[in-house]
Amino acid sequence: MQPLISVVITTHNRGNLLKTCLESLCKQTLDPSLYEIIVVDNHSTDDTKHVVDSISVQNNNLFYFFEERLGMNIARNTGCKTSRGKYVAYIDDDAKAASN
Repeated sequence: MQPLISVVITTHNRGNLLKTCLESLCKQTLDPSLYEIIVVDNHSTDDTKHVVDSISVQNNNLFYFFEERLGMNIARNTGCKTSRGKYVAYIDDDAKAASN
């Protein structure tokens, strides 16, 4: 089933902040089949991939992409290109989404 919404998070070396954002997105009241979460790792050298992997074990609508070219616009475009939803939304890696 194609998701209705793709939520794109771009991040660079902020795995410690990303965890809170991901947890808030994974605890939405919306049916998980209606949205996907896309993390675009913009060439991080910290534990960003490990953070995403640890949360994706329990959330099959969470996807990780590594973008080696630095730049927020490049990372956002990667997120948009890999998204499958009818609508694309962006959230900062240090934000916490409301549950609804």
